[in-house]
Amino acid sequence: MASTKLLTFFFPASLLLLSISPFGSSENVTVSVYYETLCPYCADFIVNHLVKLFQKGLNSIVNLRMIPWGNSMMQPDGTFVCQHGPGECLLNTIEACTISIYPDVVQHFSFIHCVERLALEKRQAEWINCFELTKLGRVPIDCYRNGLGKLLEQKYATETAQLKPPHRFVPWDFMNFANHVCKAYKGTRVPEACRSLPNNIPVNAETTSSVCYTALKIFFACLLFSFTSPSHVAASYTQLDGSEASLPAKPGNVNLSVYYETLSPTCSNFIVKNLEGVFNNDLISIINLRLVPWGDGNISKSNNAFICKHGPDECLLNEVEACAINVLKNVNKYYGFIYCIEFLAIEGRHKDWQTCFNTLGLPAKPVLDCYKSGNGTKLLLQHAYETSHLIPPHTILPWVLVNNQAIRNDYENFAAYACRAYKGNVVPNACKLPSPRINSAKKYASVIFLCLSIHFKNLERKHWMDLLNFVKYVCKAYKGSYVPEACKPLPPAARSNNADKARDLDII
Repeated sequence: MASTKLLTFFFPASLLLLSISPFGSSENVTVSVYYETLCPYCADFIVNHLVKLFQKGLNSIVNLRMIPWGNSMMQPDGTFVCQHGPGECLLNTIEACTISIYPDVVQHFSFIHCVERLALEKRQAEWINCFELTKLGRVPIDCYRNGLGKLLEQKYATETAQLKPPHRFVPWDFMNFANHVCKAYKGTRVPEACRSLPNNIPVNAETTSSVCYTALKIFFACLLFSFTSPSHVAASYTQLDGSEASLPAKPGNVNLSVYYETLSPTCSNFIVKNLEGVFNNDLISIINLRLVPWGDGNISKSNNAFICKHGPDECLLNEVEACAINVLKNVNKYYGFIYCIEFLAIEGRHKDWQTCFNTLGLPAKPVLDCYKSGNGTKLLLQHAYETSHLIPPHTILPWVLVNNQAIRNDYENFAAYACRAYKGNVVPNACKLPSPRINSAKKYASVIFLCLSIHFKNLERKHWMDLLNFVKYVCKAYKGSYVPEACKPLPPAARSNNADKARDLDII
């Protein structure tokens, strides 16, 4: 059986996998979309971007699988709880039934597209009209009522839960995935959408015009870390009671501690652009990640109030992020929340931080209760004391420790230190790379893998050419001889700039 190559795209509530797979045509690229029906990001992707697979013959090289489950949960009694309420559970099941009863992808995708378009327009209650609009029968309703739909959803729940890597609330930069579908395709029937691509398509996160701070950057970049032996200085910290602090560690894992302040541009950029690498190639599986928001804050001797370098808003956000870490506990959730806030800080929109709860589907009340009750103040006092007692003292921010050893100015290269410090047997892919050399002047070779997220807020249509021109990835992944119209090469004049390329691919 042919091996399967996966390219992963993360959504707030969905995970998109592109693969060369034994399913369907042996040459075709399998695109699996894990989503939930009332997630606005998923709906927008399906309605405005995934539909492009059906343009210019691109679907001729793609086996499309739709898996409606997302972040739903199964209760012990067999019932479902869905992130966007009972209506989403119903529509997840209806779409699952439609996929099962109408296996032809054009038929069931037409129905799903119709339902998701209504969801975007806040008219999801009219979903039943989509049967008539798509000329499909209402048999899926019987499937929903007789319990078959429940069995289908249980299957999707199991499949989604077993994804490797699991879908996370992890923010990643993103670019256009169709290029990678074309690259993955090994068949002979190359569609026009793939032939129209340049020979060398750069995969460069800097070209994206926006990043989704909810779930997740489309970033294809696992770094090939090169190391040399560093000269470490032992580091430790002390708690308020004088005892040495210990991390809630998994035995054998590497402790990675990040001391930072929320509105420092350097810290924000590190969290958004570098620290997300912890979740690449299963690096998180060997790391106990610990975030300590305080930085260069001070405590007033006159009234014990917090004084922060970047003003009162920073003091507030330091406390809010401390509460999120304490209350949410799950590293995927609180890192996603912190990433969201720090992304807003980079954009100068940190005052919108409360939108991160809704964006990520996280409960606001526990975090806000922590802040309002004074527990956040206690947590921040602990962080302040701990930061002030670091040995050696921090001299820059962020201040990063690997197994209690400060890596100082080389903090962006933290993964190299983590891999070198790890002594376990199960080595993640990020650490299986040759020629270790630390302090390598940030000259990383890149291995392409793909995660996707979308920043929809205030996004103009013209910007989508840089965000979700996924047709290019489909065409680049395809290696067949039959080329669909969408993948055929453009004349040189048409490739003069990105805007022209996008127009020719019907992106704008």
